[in-house]
Amino acid sequence: MSLSFAAGARDDADAFMGGTELRVLTEHAGALFAGIETWMDRPGSDPVIGAQILRLDSSEGAWVLDHHFDEDLPRGSGRRSTKRNEGVTALRSVTFNVGADGSRLPTSVPVLLAACRDFLGKASVYQRDPAGGFAEHLLADVRGKATVRSFGFHRDQVTGVERAFAGTLPTGIFSGAYQPGKGLVWDSEPELPSPSAGRPMA
Repeated sequence: MSLSFAAGARDDADAFMGGTELRVLTEHAGALFAGIETWMDRPGSDPVIGAQILRLDSSEGAWVLDHHFDEDLPRGSGRRSTKRNEGVTALRSVTFNVGADGSRLPTSVPVLLAACRDFLGKASVYQRDPAGGFAEHLLADVRGKATVRSFGFHRDQVTGVERAFAGTLPTGIFSGAYQPGKGLVWDSEPELPSPSAGRPMA
């Protein structure tokens, strides 16, 4: 057994890969993705970072920085981090074979979903595109802290429709389905509201 990754390294493009926890791992499109958390970070000589997603393309390769959530918080926000997104809280690969109308798609559509702790109060899902970018899809905008802590996937045995699910704090569980030409489209209201402000963890 050998060490695969240690925080504080730089990839071949000289991008810094830090963090205090590797919170989640998932396989997607033949690569391994890791979600990095920074909440125990302390000021020092290393660069100040937000949440990061790392990627390993093969067992013989080296980890690289796939995406850095590096948006700064407004000054005076009073948060422990200077970054909007402190850590990756959920990461999952899902594959759609059926669209929102129940029709079978011409080809399977794999989607990598990511989420972060958000100090601007935005419960968002980030969806990776084929070019490697992450598009933000806002599910709920609340005052204070928000997060998506879990993802799920289910195919309805009656309608055949496949839906992705996102468990959010504090608004509840949202779901979305794939629409050709639009991609994964999330419902505007939670399928299961969470008035107790609990965190759906799995």
